[in-house]
Amino acid sequence: MKKSIFLFTALLFFSCESEDAAGDSTDNSNNSSNSDNSALVKTVTTTTSDGDYSSVITEEYFYEGNKIERKLHYSSDYNNSDDVYYTTYYTYANNKISNVKRYDSDNDLEKEYVFDYDSNGNLVSYSEEYFEYSEISSYSFTYDGNYILSCETESYYDNTYYDYTKYTTNSNGDITFAETVQSCGFSAQRSTGEDASTANVEYDTNPSPFKNIVGNNFLITTDASIFTYAD
Repeated sequence: MKKSIFLFTALLFFSCESEDAAGDSTDNSNNSSNSDNSALVKTVTTTTSDGDYSSVITEEYFYEGNKIERKLHYSSDYNNSDDVYYTTYYTYANNKISNVKRYDSDNDLEKEYVFDYDSNGNLVSYSEEYFEYSEISSYSFTYDGNYILSCETESYYDNTYYDYTKYTTNSNGDITFAETVQSCGFSAQRSTGEDASTANVEYDTNPSPFKNIVGNNFLITTDASIFTYAD
């Protein structure tokens, strides 16, 4: 079940650096001809405030060529902002991100993603497991022309939830529309009630901050959200 997003007033700062691409290619269809193809995000700082509550979260990124290696997460919410609260490691297979592991400040494995692809390089499934809460979410993706169907199963203690999303893409492969549907099928009716949602997705000429990371695509960035805490 996709988590509800509580939006605070947020100020995001992106810092980038250039590195040698080392011959690697990216997998993000939202490309821009006016961008540096070797620019990589170095830090992301998110400042949130809501009344008396405020926090500053900084994420620092490390790479091997254009492949992301690890990310350090600093948070003013829980400890000294100079201390690392999370460390995330990224593993590749055939230039695709295959595994992501996040460790807490005690170096205990707190969260893990596992990604699987078909012979064409399309993401066909991934799992997301929170070890502390005994929570596992599994996602599968099927492709049919200009449509992608995402089917989610979430197990949380003794409860199981299901969520289905149908994406519409344009001729460039960019996702332009998303809607929740009632079952895991392309012909399923749109969802109704409190859980129903739709989203129109529009693009400008500016690249995604994570555009040049090898293995990146819309589903990994937006659906799995493995690169940043920031919305």
